[in-house]
Amino acid sequence: MTDCAACPWKQPAPTWSRSSPRSSAPAPGVVLAGMTLPPNYGPEYIRSFERIFVELSQEYKTSRIPFLLQDVAVRPDRMQPDGLHPNAAGHQIVAANVLRALEPMLQR
Repeated sequence: MTDCAACPWKQPAPTWSRSSPRSSAPAPGVVLAGMTLPPNYGPEYIRSFERIFVELSQEYKTSRIPFLLQDVAVRPDRMQPDGLHPNAAGHQIVAANVLRALEPMLQR
């Protein structure tokens, strides 16, 4: 999903729901990375969007990174000029965030 304005958040994650088997067993080795939206989407829409990641993680019993751009999005020196996407320095932080979530799985 890349165009947030075109996604109907009242029907969460249609792509994942169709392509992922439902199971009561945990999804080993799967990490779901949460995201948010720019403030211009409005607080209600943003909450609905963010909630999808929590619900999917619970439903599919995955590990979850609450916010993929933690320690990146609020730092202009770690973002591209568009203010939405990380630059090279930001990607290093993102990689560290993801590795922190993956490390317990890699040690199994």
